[in-house]
Amino acid sequence: MARKRNRESAEVNSSSMADIAFLLLVFFLVTTTIPNERGLIIQLPQKAEETTVIELRESDVFTVKISSSDKLLVEGEILEDPYKIREMLVEHIMNPNKDPNKPQKPQDAVVSLKNNRGSSYQTFITVLDQLQAGYYEIY
Repeated sequence: MARKRNRESAEVNSSSMADIAFLLLVFFLVTTTIPNERGLIIQLPQKAEETTVIELRESDVFTVKISSSDKLLVEGEILEDPYKIREMLVEHIMNPNKDPNKPQKPQDAVVSLKNNRGSSYQTFITVLDQLQAGYYEIY
């Protein structure tokens, strides 16, 4: 007759599980990169000790407004394509036709950019880039 062997059930040795989990944790901490978003790098003017009032003519100001639904209002006109702002800004500042409703000297021109709280970050960045590109084209 065959002899019966008294075998114990097979078990996985879990004594080194903690070591393996610790090594995996260290590996993923070392190899993971953490994104470092800094936002916009814009040089803001220094805070003035005294407030000065500067009088501007309405014709010197180029206004751009962004609504909460990302609609653009440029100089009182609804604009569908934000990439046309650059051309409009250059024409406004340079004033090639000597229009009295535009600045008479490029140094007098001021850009006013206002956005609503609900406007998207992408639209704001696109409009800001187009305005800066207009100034880079001029100067």
